[in-house]
Amino acid sequence: ISLTQRIISATCGSILSSLVVTPFDLLKTRIQTNHPQQTFTSIHQLDGVKGLWRGLKPTLLMSTPSTVIYYIGYEKLKNIFVDKGFGGTSPLIAGCVARSLTATVISPLELMKTRIQHDSVNPIKEILNLVRHDGITSLWRGLPPTLWRDVPFSGIYWLGYDFIKTNYDNVLLDKVDPFRENPFFDRFIVALFSGALSGM
Repeated sequence: ISLTQRIISATCGSILSSLVVTPFDLLKTRIQTNHPQQTFTSIHQLDGVKGLWRGLKPTLLMSTPSTVIYYIGYEKLKNIFVDKGFGGTSPLIAGCVARSLTATVISPLELMKTRIQHDSVNPIKEILNLVRHDGITSLWRGLPPTLWRDVPFSGIYWLGYDFIKTNYDNVLLDKVDPFRENPFFDRFIVALFSGALSGM
């Protein structure tokens, strides 16, 4: 698969996931920020159907480059670490580094998205005032907990993915003939188990 194909597939995947996940992310943000009684129904009654996708624009602006940087960065970093002789730990290290870089780049956009979903009247003005009073580093105020949450997950996910994929290919595919004709299903199963493992 060429680099262009990887970028296109990552972009399409991020757009689709943003469209599906944004209403749930909005509800989570509302519940965590002084709106514990809010539901999808109450948001719909107050803001209409469009209200369920409040914050979609910054989410798309954030998730598309984030996905591209993360997945393409992971592939490149993994190859580098393999060449450097890190062996089986290459996916773990590459996953951690790729997620750290991605989270750092995207953190200001994440802040803006949260402000928009929190019913901010003028989120851009608020963020500019925040920078004016607390400095440019305030744009990365939520970065440390994000790194604590995402980096271990990413490292464990890719380590598990590589391990499960290798054993899945070597053991299961030799015994289950129909899977040989459906590589998408293979990768889906591997990603499912790896995600469950890293989320435990």
